[in-house]
Amino acid sequence: MVIYTIYCAGGYIVKKERKRGPITAEADLTLSFREAVEALNALSPKRMETLLGLRNAGPLTIYALAKVLKRNYSNVFGDVGVLRKLGLIEKDAAGLVSVPWEAVEIRFPIGDGRKGKKG
Repeated sequence: MVIYTIYCAGGYIVKKERKRGPITAEADLTLSFREAVEALNALSPKRMETLLGLRNAGPLTIYALAKVLKRNYSNVFGDVGVLRKLGLIEKDAAGLVSVPWEAVEIRFPIGDGRKGKKG
């Protein structure tokens, strides 16, 4: 199994790591975002539906994926582009897109790192 970790800050990918060897996490892919709102914007419900639909269907063209999802081609095309930038979807030489991961872990901070103060 391969763990693929992407660290994002301010909407930009700042570091990518791909590791093989002993797996210490359950996820194949770990996404780290600077803020929760970035994660929620990047992984909207429709994008998650696209990701899950593609994982279940196997490698497809974007056109075929749009048909499977019963969604507009241009919307699916845009979502696939965002998901590819995040490393969640890969495209092969034949133009087929696929989800090579069995599990994805998403991490984002829920605070600024300071401990809460009592009233």
